[in-house]
Amino acid sequence: MLLAGSGLYNVGVNLNGADVYRKNMKKLLKILAFIAAGFLAIVIILIIGITLFFPTEKVKTMAIERGSEALGRDVAIDDVELSFWGGLGVKLHGVRIGNPADMVDETELLKADDIDVKLAILPLLSSEYRVERLILERPQIRMHRLSDGRDNFSFGGIDSTKVESEGTQFPVGAQPPGEAQVAAAALSFDKLEIVDGILSYNDDRSGNSVHLSGISLATSLQNPRPNFYHSDGKFAVGEISISGDWPVPSSEIALSWSADYDAGRKYVSLKEARLQVGKMSFDLGGELSHVPDSLMGRASIQSDRIRVEDMLSLASPERLSVLEDFEIRGGFSLSAEVDYSERREEALLYSGTAVMAGLEIGYAEVAGKLRCERAMLDFKPNNIRVNIEEGTFNNKSLKGHLVVNNFDDPVINAEVAGELDMVFLKPFLPLEGNHDLAGTAAIAVKLSGQLNELESLDASGNITIPHGRYASALMPEPIDSFSLDAYFDRKVIRVKQFVASSPSSRLSFAGRITDLVPYLLADSIMTEQMEVGLDGQLSGNLNLALLNSYLSPEGAPELNGDFEMKLSVIGDVNHPTTLRPRGTVTVTDGSYTDTLIAEPVRAWAARLRIVPDTILVDDLNVQFVSSDLHLTGSLVKPLPYLLPFEGIDRSRYEKPRFNFELTSHRLNVDSLFPEAAPMTGREADGQITGRTEIDSVSAILLPDIVAEGRFTLDTLVYCEVDLTDVIGRLSYEDRRVVCRDVTGSAYSGTIAGQTTIDLADMERPVYEGEFQATQIEADDFVRRFTKFGGHIFGRFNFSGSYQAEGWEPDEFLNSLTMDGQSVMQNGRVVTSGSIHKVLSTLVEQVGGNISEDQLLKNAQTKISVRDGRVTLDTLRTQLGTLGDLAIGGYYSFQNAVSYSGTILLSAETTKRLTSNKGLLGAVSGLLSNGNGNSNRIRLPFLVSGTVDKPKAEIDYSSLTKGVGENLLDDAGSKLKGLFKKK
Repeated sequence: MLLAGSGLYNVGVNLNGADVYRKNMKKLLKILAFIAAGFLAIVIILIIGITLFFPTEKVKTMAIERGSEALGRDVAIDDVELSFWGGLGVKLHGVRIGNPADMVDETELLKADDIDVKLAILPLLSSEYRVERLILERPQIRMHRLSDGRDNFSFGGIDSTKVESEGTQFPVGAQPPGEAQVAAAALSFDKLEIVDGILSYNDDRSGNSVHLSGISLATSLQNPRPNFYHSDGKFAVGEISISGDWPVPSSEIALSWSADYDAGRKYVSLKEARLQVGKMSFDLGGELSHVPDSLMGRASIQSDRIRVEDMLSLASPERLSVLEDFEIRGGFSLSAEVDYSERREEALLYSGTAVMAGLEIGYAEVAGKLRCERAMLDFKPNNIRVNIEEGTFNNKSLKGHLVVNNFDDPVINAEVAGELDMVFLKPFLPLEGNHDLAGTAAIAVKLSGQLNELESLDASGNITIPHGRYASALMPEPIDSFSLDAYFDRKVIRVKQFVASSPSSRLSFAGRITDLVPYLLADSIMTEQMEVGLDGQLSGNLNLALLNSYLSPEGAPELNGDFEMKLSVIGDVNHPTTLRPRGTVTVTDGSYTDTLIAEPVRAWAARLRIVPDTILVDDLNVQFVSSDLHLTGSLVKPLPYLLPFEGIDRSRYEKPRFNFELTSHRLNVDSLFPEAAPMTGREADGQITGRTEIDSVSAILLPDIVAEGRFTLDTLVYCEVDLTDVIGRLSYEDRRVVCRDVTGSAYSGTIAGQTTIDLADMERPVYEGEFQATQIEADDFVRRFTKFGGHIFGRFNFSGSYQAEGWEPDEFLNSLTMDGQSVMQNGRVVTSGSIHKVLSTLVEQVGGNISEDQLLKNAQTKISVRDGRVTLDTLRTQLGTLGDLAIGGYYSFQNAVSYSGTILLSAETTKRLTSNKGLLGAVSGLLSNGNGNSNRIRLPFLVSGTVDKPKAEIDYSSLTKGVGENLLDDAGSKLKGLFKKK
């Protein structure tokens, strides 16, 4: 019973307990419902309260004010949205950040369509700021640096030495307060996005610019446990372009990563990262530990196979232009690691390998290709190794290696051997000149030494080019073929043979060049003190027409001829003044035309022998249209004085001296050098007859040398006078030409004298000289130099001196001064024309007549030229039976004449005139000759007018001038009557 009762009791109790449980659960649910309702009410009240106390306009105003104050520039926001569903959300529409006050006209710094921020509400209750979402939609950032250094992305209004956390400022680098550390540790991003962003940067000073468009970012920063963060993300740029000093064409960039950060251990781990630039991909990995006083890290990079074409696509078209005729294929892979630890003495360690495979280079104009099946580059601290394996060109082997050690003071060791088409050197040739190099070169070269001491590098090897070609815009014609066989080391280059030929030339050289490699590697300051020795044999021939392209185009010059040389040369190439050639030079079938010279050179030929310090002219023949020359001689010490190089101190050297012998069958100075014969082409009256003016005397014909020699000329034409059998001596120095001891024949007589032409002032040369002419034919001479030809015949002597200046005939004649003496023993005057008219007029006035032919006896006078006048100083001669003539005066180059003189009538003529005793008795004293010789009458006369129309008359006023008595005042009229009667 007891047991049974007890059991019933327990059952009852259990039944009562279930009811109680159910009741309690209902009560709990009611309580929870009330709590939930209360909490919901609190949230609703909180939302209502926030909405009441923080309206969107107030939030917008606060954001604008705080942003403007913090940044120190204008901030604008079009609209603000607040959201409390799923968290506290703020969305800013039309956000804009302006520029500094002094750059308000520039495009604003930032503009974004929307900035969306969402914070989790519950973590806020524990002071944890959990950003669930931060999205920037279509942000545009425009960064600009002006030419004066100002920019729009520096914020001078912010104290950059401080940061703000929880409303507290503390210096950067100092430990923030504990609450700031907690806040920083609690901050995390569930979602951070940038959608379709644009970033541009322009620098007016450097001209560089960067433009990124299509920027996208999707990342998260999670805080799964205290002091531990995990980040995953992707970053991409749809298009990036760079211009300026290093332009880069448009390309894409993408980066994805997964990384952890343990704040307690201060350890960062980059688990997975992949970078893609264009079509090139790289895998990145690494870790970084930044414990106090110690920074350690490791990073690695590995690439997939990168095609050369993809890498070259990142270069600008301008930089690729040198490769436009090349085709390059192949690829390479890269694997590298970097290890850094401040605890090690050598903090930075790195190593890596780049492997090139299947590299192939082709050129449009070359059938063969350069191939490298495998090449490897290894690098580590202070060491780089490059090894070319399985290389070929046109199926011929090419191999080599390069090692560089000690980067602080690099030491290089390299060796390469094989065959190479020289067209692959084109990218290394200067862009100017359009160089074109072709042919196959067999090389075997070694190089070793310190790069910082290039002059001491040990280089050696052999170069053989069996058949090459070269062309350039700098050369008159291409080299169709050249060959080279040479050895070189650091001290000497031995050219066993070099031969080059073009359509119009051939050149060969064999010899030694010493110290050329050190010269090429030396500092430019040191090269002035270095010697580059040359000792070799040079020979060749060319058509001189090749030089026409180098001549000045003025005058359309054209040079022709076959040039040949055989020379041995020794000296210092770096100092050409030391070069000493020896050998022969010949020119055959030469010719030269130029509109700037008076006559073309129809033919010329030369044979020269060159010995140290002297050029021997064995033979030089020149044939002009009107003249010919033959020259032999020697030019002593022409080098270095005559070398066309700047920087030669010619005061240290003796002027070259040219000793010569010149012969000619006919030398026409008037035709060859019309400017040197100023009176050519001018009539005796001074009028120019139409001579063509040509600048025939050029400075190039007057080198700065000293010349001394003899000339023998069968015929010399000068000032339209044919001189024959002319011999003399000629000297030249300082642009002063002196002809002396000159003798010859002219006008059936002989001539002698000397002349000097001073060309120091090329604008106005100065002439001076002396002359003696013996027994020359008067009529020939007078016809050439006056308008009185055909009147005076006979031989006379003429001597004197002269001076004049200028190139042109007018200059020469107007400046001409001359003093001379003329003597004729026996001659005759043909008094036809104007001269006969003058004499007839005089004789008729005294009642007589005169025949056209009159004898001249003992005619002599002084002749002078001044101020354009030819003056006779009392010409005295016997004029037939008429009497003795004495005349003086001048005629001018302008054709005027002015003479005065007397005729001392013969005794017979006087007797006939004085037969009237009555009248003549009255004037006998007046008519006497003043010497008591009353049987001869002296008649004064005047000649005036022009050479073409002279006017002659007896000077009656002169007859009566000395009487001085009134009774003879009418003597002149009485004499006129007397002469008329007779």
